[in-house]
Amino acid sequence: MRVRIDQDKLSDTAREELAKWQKDTCNPALNKAYKAGAEEAKRVLRKGGPYKEHTGKYTKDWSTTERKSIGRKMAGTESYSTYNRNHYQLTHLLQNGHASRNGGRVRAYPHIDKAEEKAEQAALKYLEDNLGG
Repeated sequence: MRVRIDQDKLSDTAREELAKWQKDTCNPALNKAYKAGAEEAKRVLRKGGPYKEHTGKYTKDWSTTERKSIGRKMAGTESYSTYNRNHYQLTHLLQNGHASRNGGRVRAYPHIDKAEEKAEQAALKYLEDNLGG
């Protein structure tokens, strides 16, 4: 289909078309990619980590939720968080280690970093598959 555009209105027309493409194509793909990344992080964290867990409650409590923010709503994108519902205090202690009550330090088990990398890879793969890369 051929469309004639006046030279003076070329930049305005291009800007409008890019804005329409962003709203109709990019933003929905970004939202789904963010959600896929958060779900992947939750899946990886629920598998467990290098730490020894006695009850299994820590790994079962990982959850994902959409974050509400005015800036994201104005931009038309969503944001997701993966967090531990009931044992949120342990995440920092296990990830970074901490002081022992008998003196010394307790070893760190960096398990969240691996989940973050997997989430990023899942989101990028989703974008490449749906938007082209």
